[in-house]
Amino acid sequence: MAIDKVMADAMLTPFRNMIKECEEKHFSGAKFNELKLTFKRMETLATELDDINVFNAKCMEEALQMKMSQLYSELLSQEAKKSQCENNDYSDEALMKNTLKAYEDALIQLKNSLKNASYLEKNFLNDAETINTLSEIISLAKSGLTYPEFLTVLIKKGYDKALDGMSKERKGIQFEIDIAKETDIPPVIEMREKTLELFDTMAEKSPFNIPDALKFHIKRNELEWEYQPVINRWRAITEAFYQLFTLLYDWLDAYCDFAPFDGRWNFPGATRADVEKNIRRTKGTNPGFLKERLRIFNENFSLSWDNIFTHETFLFEYKRGFFPYSNERFELIKKTFQYCIPHEKPPIELIKQAEALHKAKKCANPQLKQSAENMKRIYNKYYGEGAYERSFGNK
Repeated sequence: MAIDKVMADAMLTPFRNMIKECEEKHFSGAKFNELKLTFKRMETLATELDDINVFNAKCMEEALQMKMSQLYSELLSQEAKKSQCENNDYSDEALMKNTLKAYEDALIQLKNSLKNASYLEKNFLNDAETINTLSEIISLAKSGLTYPEFLTVLIKKGYDKALDGMSKERKGIQFEIDIAKETDIPPVIEMREKTLELFDTMAEKSPFNIPDALKFHIKRNELEWEYQPVINRWRAITEAFYQLFTLLYDWLDAYCDFAPFDGRWNFPGATRADVEKNIRRTKGTNPGFLKERLRIFNENFSLSWDNIFTHETFLFEYKRGFFPYSNERFELIKKTFQYCIPHEKPPIELIKQAEALHKAKKCANPQLKQSAENMKRIYNKYYGEGAYERSFGNK
């Protein structure tokens, strides 16, 4: 499954524009072919992967964005040198003129990209800081400085670093932290926060308060590899105990009066015989599945049923607002555990309680809606009021 097209286009459009510009300037040769192959690899990853964070990590791992920028710069540099050779003018005045034109063209291209961009693309591309930096560089080039003086001021003020993308990276990391606090687990939140600490530490040691891009991404990859086993274990435990809860939930509900009409057993196109067969299967197999899953749970994580409710993974899930069950429903699930044994049935009082909760629509956690509202609030904070609704509708 591919990454959402809107998100993928927002990431790929700047690089797609590089290709388009090179084609318009009739560039050719090995470097241009390599540029196109590198972009093709990014497009392939966007098609093969379904998580934007995994996509970014893979691009970082293969240094695709860096490679695109380097090849693009080399192509433009070759074109500039070719132009100078044709004019046989290597004077400081000619170099300043060509450099000024390059920055003016870059500013025009950025503004045109924003005019033609979709709403989300504008939020990825529209960085006032970049536009201001380009404008300041253009003003500096027109200020009467010689070319060597211009380059000296450019480096001293860190303008060259401000345009390599790292100045925007911190904002992106902070966005990841805010989203993780609403949607992800503690190890991920901690990893994101340490990534921000790493960025700030490296920025403090830099004369321009911006980390070196390559060194930062190497350190970031090392940090993420360090946390990955912890993250994988946390998620595996969480998924495992939810599977146990589902087996109990379904087993009890299979004995309720609403079971023949429930989508878990009454699939589209199912006959009455199909529904009855599906219900019998749940009644007959879930106790055995539960027993085996508990064995695997204990074997993999050294945890028993009773250990679940004091374990950090469960406590976090329960408190964070994404726990799917209401308190009443969850208490019923826990009561059902002792009766979910092969060839046994749940007590009639538990069946009646489950039917009452279903009728009153009190099975789901009412806090789920608030969690969704928090996510919407953060999204709109970064992308502008109403951005969430434009992207995902009023859900």
